[in-house]
Parts: sequence; structure tokens; C-alpha cells
Amino acid sequence: MSKDPFLVELRSQRSPKIAAVLIIPFIAAAVAFNLIGGLAALVFDALVIAAAVAIRLTCDIVTMPPYFRLKHKPTPFREGEAEGGRLEIRNGIPILVLKGDNRRMGRQAGILLRDQLHVLVRDFLNYIFRNPGRKKAALERAHSLEKHIPAQYLDELRGMSETSGVPYEELLLANTFTEDYRLFLCSTLAARGRATANGEVMMGRNLDFISAGVLHHYNMITVYHPRDGNAFAAMTFPGFIGAVTGMNARGLATAMLISFTAGFSTECAPSTIAFRMLLERCATVEEATEFLRGNPIAGPFNLSMVDAGKGMRVAELAHDHFAVREAEDDVLFCTNRFYAGPRAGSRPDWRMRLMRGIARDERGKFDVERMRRAMLKVYLFFVNLQCMVLLPEERAAHISFGKIPAAKGQFKRVDLKEYFE
Repeated sequence: MSKDPFLVELRSQRSPKIAAVLIIPFIAAAVAFNLIGGLAALVFDALVIAAAVAIRLTCDIVTMPPYFRLKHKPTPFREGEAEGGRLEIRNGIPILVLKGDNRRMGRQAGILLRDQLHVLVRDFLNYIFRNPGRKKAALERAHSLEKHIPAQYLDELRGMSETSGVPYEELLLANTFTEDYRLFLCSTLAARGRATANGEVMMGRNLDFISAGVLHHYNMITVYHPRDGNAFAAMTFPGFIGAVTGMNARGLATAMLISFTAGFSTECAPSTIAFRMLLERCATVEEATEFLRGNPIAGPFNLSMVDAGKGMRVAELAHDHFAVREAEDDVLFCTNRFYAGPRAGSRPDWRMRLMRGIARDERGKFDVERMRRAMLKVYLFFVNLQCMVLLPEERAAHISFGKIPAAKGQFKRVDLKEYFE
């Protein structure tokens, strides 16, 4: 059996000190218990084996095990202009501004993010799909989903491929694998009116997703000015043309979260593409709800939505499921289950229960700082890539990027309104 070259490389990067700290006590304890003998030794050995299996499974999910460090040297973003688009770095946050038809916007992104695109395919995507069989199956799903992606977005990927040199198929995989790779383990808390200090609507958002020691270095904002439709901003990563988190010029803000309550289908559009279309076409939560009702998505996801008119709703979505949840006393929480419609009945998880308690304690007090502290209490440690507070009435966001966990990082205000104009 051939060795996985990526894993071999990781083994060479383990820290000897960390390994010694973890391994030596285990060896000493094992020797001591086995010298004593009897039932205690058998129990101890069984626990060690169980712990090893649990750590192995956890490492496969989190990809940040404690016994090695990924020595990924980030490729820095560089400001520049290309074919009508531009990349600037504002207060440490890369902001890519794209204009024109989709192919042209793809070409602009390909030029301005060329180095980052190659790095992410090499170090992130190839790690996620280091198993050839797994990658082959993912590509087959990607091509099935491709049939349901509107032509202009495929043109955008082709334009990006033309100018960056990254194969189109790799970009297609990067924009579809999240449908069935269930690791958007996120959380949102929205508040408005009597629940906030000044009546303003706001939404706190944790993006909890696998980094593999790589992805968190490449957080960015992309601002799109499509030829037809609303300008909008996506809090995203290079090469990713969908909308996991976004806000448009009309004041509609959205955040997607995986749901474990339903299944996946290749007979609908990828969710992130559908959510981008929503931002381009809709201005309010009501309009967005009707759009989603008529456009089923492939993967099971929740979409938290707020708008500048203080609209607030969670849409629970799958290819065979549609339901909505409304605010309760001007607050609304969401994690990774369905709680409405025919699939209702799941018990709230610990984050939902915790946010409910936070909302009760902070009622009438929520501002940016209190919302930030609320999200700090419900993030998932190893995978918290982004944390933010979205302010649709101001067309602004307070964002923490670049470190894990992001919820513990420095929040920076980004006024999106000037980019929309």
C-alpha cells in the first residue's frame, strides 16, 4: 500500500517536545499499571485504546490534532488592480471589489488572487480530498450539481480559471463540496427592537468550519457589483463564489448553517450559489423567503436572515423540506438542526439553550459588544474561522478574521456602504 505523501509530510512536522510531553507519561503509566497487573491493567489498556481511536477520529474531522503543527506559511494578499477590479487591504482585512459581468469578475479575481488560489487548492482542497476515491466521488457529485448552476456563475469560474491557471474542475469542486461535507458547524443570534439597546437589528455570527491549519489565513471580503442585481459583500475565501455569509446594498444580511436533520441531493442548485442569487435579487427577508420557497437547494441548511427594516427569520431548507422560524420576543437563534415544519421535533442543543439564556439575561441591552460576548460563549474552539456582528441598517459589520478561535480575536469595523456605492 502506498503511503499518503501529505501524511508523511505532516509526520515530519510534529514537534518532538509536544510528542514527548504526551507520549512519555502514557508509557510510564502503562508500564506501572501492567506491573501491578490484574483488572486495573486491563481497564487502563482498554481506555488507552479507546482514547487513541477517539483522537484519530477527532483529528480526521478537526485536522488540528495536538501532536503536530502544520507549518503552513501564509501567502500574503497584495493590493492591486486588474481589468476593472481591485484588491485593497483595509485595517488588515483584504477586500476584493469586482465589477462587470460574471466572466469579467471571475477574470479579475483570478488575476488578483492567483497565488492564494493555487495555495488553497494545493494545501487545503488536496488535503480534504487526499484519498483518491473520495475525490473521485466528490468530482462526480460536483458535475451532477454543475447542471443546476446558472450559466453565468459557471462563466465566472471559467474566467477565474483562465487568468489564475487553476483548473476549472478544481474550482468547481471547491464551490460544491460543502453541500455534502457537513462541517459548517455554525451559530447565529439575531436581535432587534426591545431586545437591543437602541432598537437596531443585528446578527451575531460564528463561522465554524474546518481549516486544516490553512484556510483561516485566507479570510477576506469580496464585494460584487454585478451587471444586473444588487451589489453585495460576501465574507469568504479566495475562489469561493457563493455566499456563506453576506450583506447586500439593500440591507439584507444572511448566514448559512448546516443542518443534520435532512439529506443531500444532486438534483438542485448548490446552496451557496442559491444564497448568492438571493442577495443579488432580494431586498427584504420576505422577498428572500419567497425566493427560497421557489428554489430548492441541494444540501440541508439553515439560513439566518435579517434586514434593514428589522425583518428577521430562519429558513430551514433541503431539497425536500421548507419551513421558517420567526423571532421570539425580538430574538432568534440558530445552530445545526431543523425545528419547524414536518422535520420539527429535535431537542435544542447546548448552544441553542445557552443563547436562549443569554438573550434572557441581556434583553434590552444588546449592542455590538454584548453580541460579540454572546458569540464568544458559543463558538467551537478548533474550527472557529470567523466571528462577526452584522448591522444591516448601517450596512456595516464588526469582524474578527485570521486566528482560531476568531471569537477571541480583535473585531474590526468595516463600513460596507462605501464599497456598495
